[in-house]
Amino acid sequence: MIRVVPIDRGNWREAVAAFGNPALELMARAYVFGEPAPALEYDGDELVGLRTLDGMEYPTDVIDSSEPWVKRQIDEYVATDGAAPKFPGGAPLVLLTYQGRKSGQWRRTCLIGAEHNGVYLLVASYGGADKHPAWYPNLVENPSAWLQVGPDVIPVVASTATPEEKPALYEFMTGLYSGYAEYQQKTSRDIPVVILTPVP
Repeated sequence: MIRVVPIDRGNWREAVAAFGNPALELMARAYVFGEPAPALEYDGDELVGLRTLDGMEYPTDVIDSSEPWVKRQIDEYVATDGAAPKFPGGAPLVLLTYQGRKSGQWRRTCLIGAEHNGVYLLVASYGGADKHPAWYPNLVENPSAWLQVGPDVIPVVASTATPEEKPALYEFMTGLYSGYAEYQQKTSRDIPVVILTPVP
């Protein structure tokens, strides 16, 4: 039986130890902005989840990328609150946590991503390959996701830039990482630009 226990002075250290930045973010937003209060979920005596009292749940069973170099990036990012790793050319990095469209499993990867006019942008380039990166079709199917930007973990909703929106957004991202310019030339696939809108 699941018990929901609000985070308070008695258990906030347990919340931070178990869930790190997401717990801190929820507590800060509840205190400063009056957003829904965070709580811990227990199955008997076992701590199994973090949620807000309005029902918005955070994933607690995230699987990191199986690519060793991506896993190293994720580990460095989490350990340094986004100060490392450094991408060649200084392009900014973010962590994307998305849900598998078939398995329902939450997965996390490290990508170039940047804020632009109040939203965040990703490019589903896959190095100019003729197929989409694995995370993109999953976001299309399950657009609710989580984005870590530096120390902050925020809920977002994903959408694909329209043909009218894409040129300006792709140009913006190419300004951050010049490789995107050649990636589109390498493939006949229309490389999507993904817009991640923070959930208020």
